[in-house]
Amino acid sequence: MKLELFVNVSSSKRIFASQYTKTGIPFYRGKEITLLQNKNKINESLFIDEFIYKNFLEKYNVPQFEDIFVTAVGTIGSIYISDGHNFYFKDGNIIWLNQYDRSKIVPKYLYYYLTSYMGQSHLNSLLIGSSQQAITIDKLKSIDIRLPNLKLQQHIVDTIHHLRFSLTFLLLSFLILLILQIILAIQVKFF
Repeated sequence: MKLELFVNVSSSKRIFASQYTKTGIPFYRGKEITLLQNKNKINESLFIDEFIYKNFLEKYNVPQFEDIFVTAVGTIGSIYISDGHNFYFKDGNIIWLNQYDRSKIVPKYLYYYLTSYMGQSHLNSLLIGSSQQAITIDKLKSIDIRLPNLKLQQHIVDTIHHLRFSLTFLLLSFLILLILQIILAIQVKFF
């Protein structure tokens, strides 16, 4: 099913550099979306005035919980699913997937698809340009995604979430055992 049939594919309203402020609502570019995707901290953030944000909230739309952001210029294909915190983002560099038809799609399923090997390959097939590659909104709107029924989508999401949690637990357990082994080796060496 074409992406545009179950989710709005768009970008933000333009924010000019002269509208950046030292505090306020975080303003993300592709760099910050990539950091968020990798669960890294954003050290140097740009901001916009809360008045501009509230104006966009009233007149247009602002990012909501589970909206998906795809970097489309520079580092292409970084995917971030919003946790619901307030922010705005750079138009043209980031494609915004929002306003889902929840009778057809579970947002986290779409997120996992786009971050998968198959999804990333699909995004790479959409690239245009030679020296400055990009993905356009129109190209992304037109991709076909196979959608299982909602119950199966949710089952896939729950399974991936469980596997990620289990792997994290196993990794932490392994690290704790490794640290204990090092501590024991040090104690044996000194006693």
